[in-house]
Amino acid sequence: MKEKVFQDIAEKEGATFNVYEGFIDEFTGERRLDIGYFLKVNYKGRVINIHNEYENSTSAIVKCIMFDKRDSLDFEMTTRSHFLSLFFRENNRFKFSKHSPNLKQFINGSVGFSEMKAIAKETSFEPTIIGESTREGYSLIIEYSLLFEDWTQVIEPIILFYKEFIDRFE
Repeated sequence: MKEKVFQDIAEKEGATFNVYEGFIDEFTGERRLDIGYFLKVNYKGRVINIHNEYENSTSAIVKCIMFDKRDSLDFEMTTRSHFLSLFFRENNRFKFSKHSPNLKQFINGSVGFSEMKAIAKETSFEPTIIGESTREGYSLIIEYSLLFEDWTQVIEPIILFYKEFIDRFE
């Protein structure tokens, strides 16, 4: 089922999709199934790499090197857990550390981010989003756990968020 979702997204986006299936030998002598879903989406000369590793580590990372260094766009956004959000008056589970007003304005108007925010409100989707200047250029990274029901529902909003980011800041 999850593989079918990835195939459909790959077809829709004209992306490359690969599946890795193998076994990992545990320290205890047991063998565990390891499944990795890899999706490469090309958009305006940029490659959005999506790697979901299911069964073994149950984590996902999405990364794209977007353009030359842009220190003014460096930011980090974390997500408060459902439990912690009960103690905050505001209904926003996302918390910024360092950001520019221009970036916050973009995020507040982003359709992809709004969709991710709605999913986070209803599930245990708790992404960390980092924008940073590196030697390779400016990269946008989203990391999240796959330990929530139907984690495939976040893939399309994430791709849309990346596309919007490229459109706005390229």
